[in-house]
Amino acid sequence: MILPQLWRELHSVSVLLFTGEDKKNRSLRGDTYDQYKLSGLHIRRMEYHGVSGDMLIYMVILVMVAAILIPYVIPFILGLCFYFSSMFAIIYKRIAQLKSNHSDDILDGPRKALSYFWDLYGKIWHGYELHGLENIPEGPCLIIFYHGAISIDHLIFVARYFILTHRMCVSVIDRFFVKLPGLKSLLETFSATSGTKEECLNALKNGQVVAVSPGGAREAYFSDETYKLIWGNRKGFAQLAIDAKVPIIPMYTENIREAYMMPKERRLIRWLYETSRLPIISPHGGFPVKLCAHVGEPIPYDPNITAEELAEKEAGEGYELHGLENIPEGPALLILYHGAVSIDHIIFVARFFILTHRMCVSVAHRYFFKIPGLQSILEVFSVIPGTKEECLDALKKGQVVAIAPGGAREALFSDDTYKLIWVHHKGFAQLAIDAKVPIIPMYTENVREAYRMPKERKLTRWLYETLGLSVTAPCGGLPVKLRTHIGEPIPYDPNTTAEELAEKTKTALQNLIQSHQQIPGSIWKALLARFDKPQKDD
Repeated sequence: MILPQLWRELHSVSVLLFTGEDKKNRSLRGDTYDQYKLSGLHIRRMEYHGVSGDMLIYMVILVMVAAILIPYVIPFILGLCFYFSSMFAIIYKRIAQLKSNHSDDILDGPRKALSYFWDLYGKIWHGYELHGLENIPEGPCLIIFYHGAISIDHLIFVARYFILTHRMCVSVIDRFFVKLPGLKSLLETFSATSGTKEECLNALKNGQVVAVSPGGAREAYFSDETYKLIWGNRKGFAQLAIDAKVPIIPMYTENIREAYMMPKERRLIRWLYETSRLPIISPHGGFPVKLCAHVGEPIPYDPNITAEELAEKEAGEGYELHGLENIPEGPALLILYHGAVSIDHIIFVARFFILTHRMCVSVAHRYFFKIPGLQSILEVFSVIPGTKEECLDALKKGQVVAIAPGGAREALFSDDTYKLIWVHHKGFAQLAIDAKVPIIPMYTENVREAYRMPKERKLTRWLYETLGLSVTAPCGGLPVKLRTHIGEPIPYDPNTTAEELAEKTKTALQNLIQSHQQIPGSIWKALLARFDKPQKDD
């Protein structure tokens, strides 16, 4: 019932578009029209330069159907290419075995042929480029890469790398692909393995390059155009690098999520995958977008670093923490700038805990403790409503306490100029004096470009100041570069008053912002900063 109705609508609309007329018979510049009756329907028939109206409608529908089907057909064709490559490898190896009686590597022939084939595919269809190849050493190393919906970028990389260096990169893949019938020869040709620790360790000890995607299938299915890393708590690759005493090299391919995409994540799909571990959704796309693989600088082997620290160092390319040495081992009071959303502080607390095994006590607005369902996460991250007694008790226990004097007012009404809105808040200064602890200024570069608030209006400001209600919501969530800068401590001085200490802290924080932040902030430049080399502390 739906398809015939859709056909009638398309037919009517198309004829109207082609003729530019109503339902009355008319002629236009010699084009002839007539009406005929078919199955009780009055449909106008048109001849336009010798092409009938029905033919034109068929062409419109054909283009529409092709536009819908092509993004799903190309991945299917790519899958066939994988199987044809596997068949080619089988035939090539069989011929080599029949022709030769000596023990030369029979995989060398199919490797060269298939490498040139997939490299040619990358050049023609994606204009593939490889940058930073000099960062891969001649000896063993562990490449960690982002997993697209389809790892066609990694296959092209392996082919290009083999052509340029005559070395085959060992790639770790999901066990599901090893079980697929017919692909064994292709996987063997390109040195793909299911990735047990013993196999990877043995390859590294033999001087080979091993490539691992910690996100694996989960990252392929459920990451999106924001290129978020979905690693969970995986740190086995870091332990592997430590055990093998090899450097880790980060790598990702620009635009890979625009070449192939997955359907939007749904709870049912996620549940089915987590339960069965089966690929129940298929990618679509295959668009000829530009692919550029970027190989980052090596993270050298360090015998004093743990697997957790190394994993965090590898995953944190988008976030940097500078000045951690300014936080003492004893108690201290961190004073920070409050962004529209405190996502930067959450990341800082997580990184600080991983690196120091200490939890920073954070003071939050009482509003968050009234939201149902948040109690557990606030407790896990040591978030408190911030009475003076609680903060003083935490400092006396040797903990680090973090406070944003601007609070909700600064979050709502500050802007890309990063102005501090502290009014006459000086309670934090009195707290530091009473606890006899240093104050440490801290702010995160580009946090206002990640999330922003709508422009301040008199009505919204009046509602907040009068009723304490926030009637505006933040917007953004852009993947900008975030760098947290921790300033030098302001030591405890018994001769300093609370007013003087508060003003001194405000000046130190303003200077920290002016030293590192472009004012006014630029979203575009904050996004481009993701491609800058990580900054090093002075």
